[in-house]
Amino acid sequence: MPFHYCYRCCAAFRPRYKRLVDNIYPVNPEDGLIRANLDKLIFYSCSSPEKLDRIGEYLAQRVNRDIYRRKYAFITLSMEAMDQLLASCHNRALNLYLESFLLTIEDLLQSDNPDLKILASQSFNRFANIEEDVPQYHRRYKFFVESFSQICHSSHNNPDVRTRLRLAGLKGIQGVIRKTCSEELADSIWIEDRMNLIMPSLLFNMQDVRPLGDRRTPDFDSESQQNDPSTIAESCLCEIFKRTPFNCEEILLKPLLAHLDNHSLWTPSDFAMYIFERIMCTVPVHLTYRVIAILMGHLEASRKKPAQIRIEINNVLTRAISIATGDGAGGPSVLMIVDGLLKQLQNFTSAKFKSVPEEDIAFKDGIITTLASFSKACPDFQKTDILTFIVERIPVEKENDKGLQRVLLEAVAKVAEHYKTVQLHSIFKNDLVAEKLTYGLLSPDIATRLLAHQVLHSLLDRHGNVDRVKKVR
Repeated sequence: MPFHYCYRCCAAFRPRYKRLVDNIYPVNPEDGLIRANLDKLIFYSCSSPEKLDRIGEYLAQRVNRDIYRRKYAFITLSMEAMDQLLASCHNRALNLYLESFLLTIEDLLQSDNPDLKILASQSFNRFANIEEDVPQYHRRYKFFVESFSQICHSSHNNPDVRTRLRLAGLKGIQGVIRKTCSEELADSIWIEDRMNLIMPSLLFNMQDVRPLGDRRTPDFDSESQQNDPSTIAESCLCEIFKRTPFNCEEILLKPLLAHLDNHSLWTPSDFAMYIFERIMCTVPVHLTYRVIAILMGHLEASRKKPAQIRIEINNVLTRAISIATGDGAGGPSVLMIVDGLLKQLQNFTSAKFKSVPEEDIAFKDGIITTLASFSKACPDFQKTDILTFIVERIPVEKENDKGLQRVLLEAVAKVAEHYKTVQLHSIFKNDLVAEKLTYGLLSPDIATRLLAHQVLHSLLDRHGNVDRVKKVR
């Protein structure tokens, strides 16, 4: 008896779900799936959901076998069938099917064929759009984060393939974020290990494609931008910060700041400025002060770096503060921001310079300008608190603190330029403020006395006569 007759006889005794799966494949894979038989398989899986997990296991076995045999056309057909089953079947048995589905995607991501990795990303995104009724506590997405992040850094020799791979990796990360954020009890990505992989992948694609001078906000919905890795990375970055839970800002910003440091992206600061503009415009308003605090802490940690880098970080900080105050997000964080800026001035005066370099002087002037522009955006009652807070920090007894005294008076003078006094007792209600200014007026240092007079003139002047006094000889 010929072999094919024997095979046909044995095939009749195979389980029905296997026969239905085998029947969807054509002899020539270029003809595509047999639609009539695929409809039969979908109908069978919907009417007998207890068989869905076995169907998934069998399809996964076929894909694994075709990967070994390098039958890539049949792999594409198998994934199309699995995607169709995923989209058509919505019941509790789907959770068992998803285990085989995700294992199949893992096998595709581990292959060396770029088309299979792109196919895996597409299937994972379809899975991410499925809303499951029952949360899966045991499911972990660590492997997918690692794999998609690795694809985002693809250095394939073919530019077209490299772009397609990076797009697949970015869309895969986007799918992981969407899936984990929609399930509160699922595996969380808001941990350091995950973000150490995700953040550098996004920034790498943004800096690699987008010119430093191009700071226009892209249209995420346009068809042309959907094939741009930089746009997809930016969209993913905005989605992450938009979904940021409370007290997770440092987990996001720590790898972001480390990437900017490691790749020397602070000088020039165009790229870093653009990144933080997008972050400040995306993050919830009540969390903007946390972003500013973390950025200010990074500036403090960079005190031993070259002055030019610190100047650029301060420029980014100034822009972030201006966006936060423009959104009305100052609130109780006002004095926290002022205190951080005053620490930078204190670090400047405590540095041991035989002759102060011009770059460090520019950094000091930049900090004072940041402080002045921040206070300018605050209401009058907060300007009063800022002035009082700075004046109280002015030392008066120690002889070796003249440099700090002069710098803080310079900061007070800058802030006072934007303050319009209505009632004098609102400024001098604290005796310590009047005492500190008196010490400045009686200081043996000429520059200190001049700054103290400038502060008093700005506070007492109600009719704009300060400019006339400056011109008197």
